[in-house]
Amino acid sequence: MRAAFHAVRRAAGRLQPLVSSGLLLFPLLLATCGLVSTSAPGAIEFEYEIDWQTLGDRRILFKTDADGDFDLYVADGYSDELRRVTDDPYYNKYADPSPDGSRVVYSSNRGGGDFDLFIINLDGTGLRQLTANDIEDYSPTWSPNGLQVAYEANDNFGALFQIFVIDVDGANKRQITSDLYHNYAPDWSPDGRTVTVFSDLDRNFDIYTLDLVSGERRLIADDDAYAHFSDFSPDGAVIAYQSNPRRDWDLYSIDSTGDAEPHRLTFSSADDMEPDWSPDGRELLFTSDRSGDFDTYLMAANGDDIRPLISTSGRDTQPVWIAGRP
Repeated sequence: MRAAFHAVRRAAGRLQPLVSSGLLLFPLLLATCGLVSTSAPGAIEFEYEIDWQTLGDRRILFKTDADGDFDLYVADGYSDELRRVTDDPYYNKYADPSPDGSRVVYSSNRGGGDFDLFIINLDGTGLRQLTANDIEDYSPTWSPNGLQVAYEANDNFGALFQIFVIDVDGANKRQITSDLYHNYAPDWSPDGRTVTVFSDLDRNFDIYTLDLVSGERRLIADDDAYAHFSDFSPDGAVIAYQSNPRRDWDLYSIDSTGDAEPHRLTFSSADDMEPDWSPDGRELLFTSDRSGDFDTYLMAANGDDIRPLISTSGRDTQPVWIAGRP
């Protein structure tokens, strides 16, 4: 009842039934559902379910369009609260928390028609623009030392996506790849020497590691399908990613050297996507529509013990762990 009490208490300040879609819902049936009063500044004005007990003293950043447009939210297991990070009419996505858990870098079209990168404090203050140009900037990822951001970018006329690195103060922007292939979604290795990307060098997308100094690539996952959105384990030994050899998306893991066969983690007929390792390397967050809508799930690193973790009335995607304590 810990989760039910907190969700209903935040909804109205006292235990009372809520009405949703013409149905009378009582607190005991709401489990982990929250519906917050519209009178409070920054209030959450949609229903959500969060398994606070499973989340424990941890935090997750994710995006949802439950309020009509895509904003960023934090599920804070320390306080059992769902809080906004962004609250605007723009499309905010591809968010990544800083290594110390205090800030978020993300992609947004708030500056105009194209997407640029922005940095904001986790409490929603201190917004500043990191990139400002006429190209599309996506998928930022913090360096392990918190000093740089790697990201993908292209122009508005369909040019190929390439990988860039920029200091968090906006200085020293440099292009890492410059070839005739698409290069997407970098994820920084724990030692800071490489990033993973998915590229179409062989006409379908595979996972590669990319040396940030030499630009050298190493093929990691090649399954004759479309491998996307990879994530290094905290010790750098394993890479998790999504692929669709059977048309629907499933999750896989593979040795980061590329010298072993991939291990399939999910076997659902739904789409399981966007894996993100827990800070201790024991679990993976991921997005799935196995319930009929995109929600956030949690599983053991070997694919066992799959559990729903976050669900709102909208589409919930791109979940990532936030390191450190608040």
